[in-house]
Amino acid sequence: MDSELAQNVSTTIAGKINASDILKAIPGIDILVMILQAVGVLFIIYLLFMIIRAITGINTSRRLKRVAEGVEDINKKLDILVKRKK
Repeated sequence: MDSELAQNVSTTIAGKINASDILKAIPGIDILVMILQAVGVLFIIYLLFMIIRAITGINTSRRLKRVAEGVEDINKKLDILVKRKK
């Protein structure tokens, strides 16, 4: 059991070393990784912006609906007043 654990640990460590060696062996990979990280951060910021915009859009449409209902009421009352004067 101890030998299996030791083998798993050494395999994991060897895997990490090999991955870092591969990253060092490919020229320009650091720049590519940084660019991908920046794109990821910008995408997250864009998603947050779109969520906030959607929430404010919903609030604005609710407010406009209430205003439209108020204008309808005013128009009905004005129609009644105009009919009385005739």
